[in-house]
Amino acid sequence: MTELEQFFYYIKEKKEFVKNSPWKFFLKDSINNNEVYEYRQLQIGTDPFAKMEWIIERKTNQTLFAVTIHGGILPIKCIEFKPEDIHNFLERALLEKNNNSIFRGPKRYDQPNSSYHNNYQGTFESFEGIEIIMHQGISVYKANYSGGIVK
Repeated sequence: MTELEQFFYYIKEKKEFVKNSPWKFFLKDSINNNEVYEYRQLQIGTDPFAKMEWIIERKTNQTLFAVTIHGGILPIKCIEFKPEDIHNFLERALLEKNNNSIFRGPKRYDQPNSSYHNNYQGTFESFEGIEIIMHQGISVYKANYSGGIVK
């Protein structure tokens, strides 16, 4: 694993999630610094949302790696699983320790009545994937993502 990959994995584990009410649009710019790299993210909207994460080399201010994500809660009425429940479940899935992939969450994360599925392909240099949350066998959330090294 390269130093850049190790930094991205570290950031993935340390990220703090922003909780916002539905329909509140926000623009978020957060920076986590170390001596070599800087992590940034920008998110617009909540459901659906668009998000970009990127890593720059601090010395040159050059972007080295970027990820884009778009998705949200699906328009299915689910009385038992409210939007905040879906977001909380997604947070838990994304924070799940995962040594097989640094792309979003693990391949699968299961809890009673709910599951997170992450289907991806590629390497750190270039990848794409889709994540889905199911509740009682019904898809309630979906997001597509892609990213990799940029020059």
